[in-house]
Amino acid sequence: MPVQYSKNSIISQLNPIFVLFLLYLSSNRFNLMNNSLSLKDAFSSAWTAFKTHMSTFVTVTFVFLVLGILLGSVDRNHIYGPTASIINIFISFLAAYVMIRLSLVASRGGVPLWKDALTIKWSEFGWYIFASILTSLIQGIGFALLIIPGLYLITRLAIFNFALIDENLLPLDSIKRSWELTRGHFWQMFLAGVIIVAINIVGAMLFGVGILVSSPLSFLFSAFIYDRLRNASMPALEEQSA
Repeated sequence: MPVQYSKNSIISQLNPIFVLFLLYLSSNRFNLMNNSLSLKDAFSSAWTAFKTHMSTFVTVTFVFLVLGILLGSVDRNHIYGPTASIINIFISFLAAYVMIRLSLVASRGGVPLWKDALTIKWSEFGWYIFASILTSLIQGIGFALLIIPGLYLITRLAIFNFALIDENLLPLDSIKRSWELTRGHFWQMFLAGVIIVAINIVGAMLFGVGILVSSPLSFLFSAFIYDRLRNASMPALEEQSA
């Protein structure tokens, strides 16, 4: 006799992320095309910006990638192993910080240059590291409770780093700003996260070389999403100040 599966028993065995994705696709409340946040337009704009400024983004990504590989190759048991690990973490933060700044320039029609990558506001960078650690702790608490709260927090706080750098905010203010900007856009932001993860998985599968494309493309995609949400919030801010 064939085994009978109820609808609930099937869903309960599915990966939670896949369930959320199915809910997103089946809901008629969320429209990717007719909204202040169009993922299609944001991704298309990101791809165009990447092609336009490919040399800068690929070169910067390559430099940080090589530094990461060299530092990561140092044996942890070596006398300089712990130091290399700490420097590698610092370089990872610096790479993300630089890529965000370059992506914001490109997303607004500017030309990202090497001087933009080398001009680092160290006090801002310090706050960026602190905010990144703080956000990770908040998200970690969500995952410690249950998977779903963790996913929710990751999604709602996904653009705190862009807000901190672009709007010159302190860590807590950047977290609040991300929460405000993503309000009403949870499912779109969640799908954007899925797209970014997929892009980087494909990039890593292409012998690692694909990362030279997938990494900057992910930052550009996030920058265009941030800009669209920020621009959409402007009328509301103007009404409050009127």
